[in-house]
Amino acid sequence: MGTYLKTFGLFLRSIFSKLGRLQLKAVFYRGLPGEYGILFRSKAFAKYFGYAGKNLRIYEGFRFRNLHKVMVGENVVIGIDNFFQAGGNIEIGSETVLGPGVKIWTQNQKCQELLTPYREQGLEYLKVKIGQNVWIGPDSLIMPGVNVGDGCMVIAGSLVDRGEYPPYSIISGNPACIIGNRMGNASGAQNPSQIPGIAMKANPRDLPFLNIPR
Repeated sequence: MGTYLKTFGLFLRSIFSKLGRLQLKAVFYRGLPGEYGILFRSKAFAKYFGYAGKNLRIYEGFRFRNLHKVMVGENVVIGIDNFFQAGGNIEIGSETVLGPGVKIWTQNQKCQELLTPYREQGLEYLKVKIGQNVWIGPDSLIMPGVNVGDGCMVIAGSLVDRGEYPPYSIISGNPACIIGNRMGNASGAQNPSQIPGIAMKANPRDLPFLNIPR
């Protein structure tokens, strides 16, 4: 009986908090099908974002933590079964599309102390920033401290590790690296080597890490 009372007490405490009510609503809103489901979720969740631009579209299965630390621009698409862990903040530019199964992670387990249990070492938090008009392919995992430039394309199934990815990069692999850039294939584009910020086939491990305060 004591366990049931404790559980009920935790439930009551949750529904009297704004974030607790949001998580409860999400259980019911998450699976609504069709266009009306997309519009309903987008309207219901938008007010809980740190900022949400116009025409946000949220597909079925969206799960999240710390939604108030997520900022998205206009015409952003959050795909089927996306998951955001936004403890370290997430920023997504306008016109960006996230494919099905994309996960964005902004916190990691600390592991410096060999003799201290992981659960006692706490977490580190690093912001994820995704630019404008970026395509994140299905089942990609974006790790803490990633900065994806405008116009990038992340190939399906990629694990994008901490680092800066210049604008218009084509990113692929596990761990992901830059395998090319879109500017070289664009009609009338300049030579990619003449465009500031464009790197060809550069491994992100060779790029400077983000200096983001915790």
